[in-house]
Amino acid sequence: MTNIVKMPAHEYHALPRLSSSILRKASSRSTYRHALETPVQSSPEMELGTAIHAMLLGTWDEEIATMPEDAVDATSLPGLKAYAESLGGKRRRSLAEQKTEIRSLKPDVIFSDEVEVDEGKLLVTPDLVERVTRICESVTANPYAAGMLASSVPESTALWDEDHDGHAIPSKARADLLHDTALIDVKTTSRRDVVADPAAFTRHLYNYGWHRQLDWYSRGFGERSATYVIAIYAGDPSLCEVYQVSRDFLDIGKQANDIALDRIVSWERHPDGWDGPSADATGR
Repeated sequence: MTNIVKMPAHEYHALPRLSSSILRKASSRSTYRHALETPVQSSPEMELGTAIHAMLLGTWDEEIATMPEDAVDATSLPGLKAYAESLGGKRRRSLAEQKTEIRSLKPDVIFSDEVEVDEGKLLVTPDLVERVTRICESVTANPYAAGMLASSVPESTALWDEDHDGHAIPSKARADLLHDTALIDVKTTSRRDVVADPAAFTRHLYNYGWHRQLDWYSRGFGERSATYVIAIYAGDPSLCEVYQVSRDFLDIGKQANDIALDRIVSWERHPDGWDGPSADATGR
């Protein structure tokens, strides 16, 4: 039985259940365990994608905090050096020394790493907000994407036990958009060809395992008559296209996911087996 619920993104990610991203790491026992035990490290690309999702899907206030406009970026030493010089200060060797120098010149300065943020929220700069706004305008200018955003339920979570070979695996999935007849995922990329060229999109879909992710969603939320990807190029100028993913690709994703589930079940049944990708009955 599947429970479909609403919850903040950080609560979802903290749930100790099998997700599509972890399942795709089950090429060997060690990579699988590492994925289970290691939090995903954020990156500028991931933060941009998170902000775009939040603005498009209406979860901005829940997931995003905007840095005060007068805050000084404390992550860039060259930037801090330039700022210190603008105040008549000296260039220092480290971030800590440079911040001390700046504070001696401007006691009321606000550094970005000192801004308090509620748990689970991503802190973004005003410049990033402007960039995300421009990107999202290009998405809503696409009539297909705009229609899907307006007629679908955003950010739903499915919780279920994936029954594989008689083994129940606590599982989870978080869908960007759910429609009565369709499942819709929002993807951002730094490659324009992935959005503009259907052939490049197809290769990217396969290479990055998006077809496996979409199959996993269909296991949690139930199969829909159609599956779509709203593909967004986050460069300048931004671009948005909507692609329908064929049943053939989803079937390929299902086969790959089933093989990974075979491995996981084998590893759990034979915890002292070989640490390789074999899926045989003895785990060797």
